[in-house]
Amino acid sequence: MRLATIVLAVFAATGCVNTLLGDFSILSTDNIPLNLEPIGKNAEGSDCITRPFLFNGPAQMIPSLQKALNEALDSFDGGNALANVSIRLVYEEYLLWSRRCYYVEGDVVQLK
Repeated sequence: MRLATIVLAVFAATGCVNTLLGDFSILSTDNIPLNLEPIGKNAEGSDCITRPFLFNGPAQMIPSLQKALNEALDSFDGGNALANVSIRLVYEEYLLWSRRCYYVEGDVVQLK
C-alpha cells in the first residue's frame, strides 16, 4: 500500500509543458509573389538544449525556434526575412543525457 501511494504521488507531481515555438509574421508552404531582394544564400542557425537523462525540467529546457531563426537571419547583414526555409527538430538520446536542437536553413532576403 505504501509503494502504491509513493508511485501515485510521483505521477501526480509530473506533467507536461507547452511552449511557443516562435512568432511568424508570414508563414506559407506556397510560393507568394513578393518583392524580395536576395541578400545571401544558405544561411544557417540553430538552438540546442542539453539536459541530464530523464530530467523533465521547465520550459527553458526546450530549444527556441525563434533563436535559431534569428541566428540564421543575422548571418547576413541587411536581411529581414528568410525564403526557402527548412526547419529540423533533432532529438539525440544518449545513456546519461539528451540533446534537442532546432536547425534552420534558408536564403536571407530583404522584403521591400
